[in-house]
Amino acid sequence: MGMMPSQLHPGGRPAARRLIAAFWAVGLWLPPAAAADCPVTAAPAAPFAVDGFYADRQGSMVDAVRRAARDRAVAPYEAFVRLVQRQADAFATRQDRAEADCALDSLASWARAGILTGALSSPQAEYERNWYLAGLALAYLKLMTVADGDRRTAIETWLGRLAGSTEGALDRGVIPANNLSYWAGLALAAAGLATGNPEREARATRVLRDGLAAVGPDGTLPQELRRGEKALDYHAFAAAPLATLALVESARGRPFDREALRHLSERVMAGVGDPAFFAGRAGAAQVAPAAWNLAWLGIYRTVVPGEGPMPAHATASHFLGGDVEATIAAIRQTAGRRP
Repeated sequence: MGMMPSQLHPGGRPAARRLIAAFWAVGLWLPPAAAADCPVTAAPAAPFAVDGFYADRQGSMVDAVRRAARDRAVAPYEAFVRLVQRQADAFATRQDRAEADCALDSLASWARAGILTGALSSPQAEYERNWYLAGLALAYLKLMTVADGDRRTAIETWLGRLAGSTEGALDRGVIPANNLSYWAGLALAAAGLATGNPEREARATRVLRDGLAAVGPDGTLPQELRRGEKALDYHAFAAAPLATLALVESARGRPFDREALRHLSERVMAGVGDPAFFAGRAGAAQVAPAAWNLAWLGIYRTVVPGEGPMPAHATASHFLGGDVEATIAAIRQTAGRRP
């Protein structure tokens, strides 16, 4: 963890400590990266290989053995994403420069190693890479003001390469037109913001347009209704990237279909309170979404304000860059800085 100036200089004179505290308060004094004891998530040596874990084609029944294998395969990658996000949030919420430097060093290390670049083993691996790209690029937005020199070049080049792989997967039809394409769109939007690539942002805009166009008058998504007992859960999972893409559009001053997003989001919130509608449409009793799968509600209320109560939900998600409020601020700030 990063240290405050008084911890770095415990023997300093009172006047000097007051001066350092004043510099800290206005962002002019920042501790060096060397002062931090940075935790490390080593870059995996083996290529990323992971398979799907559903027992049926519509993705409603989990195969426990295959899911356990998937969880083992992704563990080091998810640990890395969560670590970088935690460090980025420490900087975004507390201006902890030491933690920011740890995050930038970690990102640059994986970037220079080319982790997750190139061809992958399966469609599931493509989906996972998109989730990591979205989560890491959104976290990087929180660090951009202090990203410098070779680290900045390495990180942004890497994010661009990962985004190019996402585009390729979309072009080849590897990613179906359901929640998975929305997450791919968010990965492109986040990487586009992080690297200053308007073409990738434009493609993300098209993904958002198509996703909101798929929302029916009753607020449902046909592809997610096929999920049986997970229909409500996957509506929530699909709403997360759509709401975040809408935030990017809003920050850029571009229009989007607010009513479609409202219908989807309100349907999900109603379903959390009473899943009978989804049970009837999907033909199965519903699995309630976990709190992390509703973290996007804070983003939704930012772009479509309302006064009604919201279900209990997490305030952070590794799919959304970590701390959601910090992600919202980073998207807005980056959109304001970069044309």
